[in-house]
Amino acid sequence: MIDPSQLSPIALGAMAATALAAGLAMAAVLTAGNTPLERRLLRLENNHRRLLSAATIAEPETAVIGQSRLPRLARLVERLKLMSASQLESTSLKLLHAGIRAREGVAVFAVVKLAGTVLGGLAGFGLAGLPTFAGHGMASLVTFMLGGALAGSMLPDAWIGYLGGRRRTQLRRALPDALDLLVIGAESGMALDQSLDRVARELMVSWPVLAEELAMLRIEMTFLPSRRDALLNFSLRVDVPQARGVVTTMLQSDRYGTSLADSLRVLSAEFRKERLLLAETKAARLPAIMTVPLILFILPTLMIVLLGPAAIMARKAL
Repeated sequence: MIDPSQLSPIALGAMAATALAAGLAMAAVLTAGNTPLERRLLRLENNHRRLLSAATIAEPETAVIGQSRLPRLARLVERLKLMSASQLESTSLKLLHAGIRAREGVAVFAVVKLAGTVLGGLAGFGLAGLPTFAGHGMASLVTFMLGGALAGSMLPDAWIGYLGGRRRTQLRRALPDALDLLVIGAESGMALDQSLDRVARELMVSWPVLAEELAMLRIEMTFLPSRRDALLNFSLRVDVPQARGVVTTMLQSDRYGTSLADSLRVLSAEFRKERLLLAETKAARLPAIMTVPLILFILPTLMIVLLGPAAIMARKAL
């Protein structure tokens, strides 16, 4: 047995460093489940269990949600009649396209829009009270208040539209990669739900938005009566033409028994061609777009560099 007193300080330091490194490695292994990827997967699994437990509860088909089960904010929106039935449906669809799936999201959006209208009107009232605009009378006050209220009511819609547009762009870019992985899964003999689960886990880092949608599609396939309903819900949530084409292909393959891998491979090639054509279109528009900056910034500088010395020499000669 080695006597610690016989070891040099360097050897003791090396042993302590090795023990510290081993402890840090063990702590990293034990806390590996707290990464953002693992937390996202855990949330999807919790949603899966919650939806399965809700689907197993036997309830009449004609049952409606009672007033006591609605959130307070939703009851407030219903009592104040802030939105009509068509507006509620369109707003819920916009929120769904923006990636907001909260049950009380429509109620929160309605209250935020109402608050924005009121605050915008108050901001217009305060702006009209400034010394610069104070002498314009009642017409100026009403104009500023109406303009502020209109701007405040439009800001939530603009923000939701921005989120939806950014999300659609990410989904459109991620679909070809997802289709390639689905083709590999289908050719390897995996079922569709297994392929979706595997692809969702593979895309969780690079394309998390599409990964969540595919995971939700896999979850819905486990408790909905038919795959058709789950696929239609997926196309409704994604709201991308390419996704609707994928859903149509899957439905036709399931109905007529055609090869899903071949159909998805053709779709993936078409989507990549579309992306290439879009890039070529943007590249073709570049000369026309660069004309204005060229005239405003580069051409004056070039003229100064070329004609400046000649002008200075001509002025000295006079």
